[in-house]
Amino acid sequence: MIFRKVDGSYMARAGECINEYMKFTFKWHPAAIAIVHTHPYNRDPRPTQRDEEVADKFRVPIFTITNWGMFMYDPATKKTSKVMDKLDWLSASAYSARCSR
Repeated sequence: MIFRKVDGSYMARAGECINEYMKFTFKWHPAAIAIVHTHPYNRDPRPTQRDEEVADKFRVPIFTITNWGMFMYDPATKKTSKVMDKLDWLSASAYSARCSR
């Protein structure tokens, strides 16, 4: 989830590493301003109908991340847009924090 800090900057807080396939489980936090999650590389990278339902329920944008890019569904406009193209987030050199068990 994404949160806005008091100084106006943003902070991301990861949920538990659950490694669920084709599921979307998280604990809602009322201060969240957006939801972010990944989609498998072999599926449509855009937010699914279920993603849109979650965004509509909590009234916050939902972002999906794949190697094809980042997409956002905005419940205020009911539209999906591509935010970034081609993300190499699966490359170990592209990030520094890993999920540990």
